[in-house]
Amino acid sequence: EVLRSRETPLRFKVGDRVICCGGPNHWESGTVIKLWYTEDGFAQGFYAPYQVELDEGRLVFAPDDSDGCVRREAPPEAS
Repeated sequence: EVLRSRETPLRFKVGDRVICCGGPNHWESGTVIKLWYTEDGFAQGFYAPYQVELDEGRLVFAPDDSDGCVRREAPPEAS
């Protein structure tokens, strides 16, 4: 387990559009709503780098600040 400090710089900020891994080859779009998210069920001292509100309305968290977990959403292609 990687211990990280909330002083660690993160790649995204609140309001950034991202895609989150929801399973093998399944990505869902959303918006970062909180940095260094924690909840009662987490191990003491564990903070998820991001809480994300998915476009479909669910709240999820990204447990790791890596491209395998959360990526910047690609901008829409110009038509």
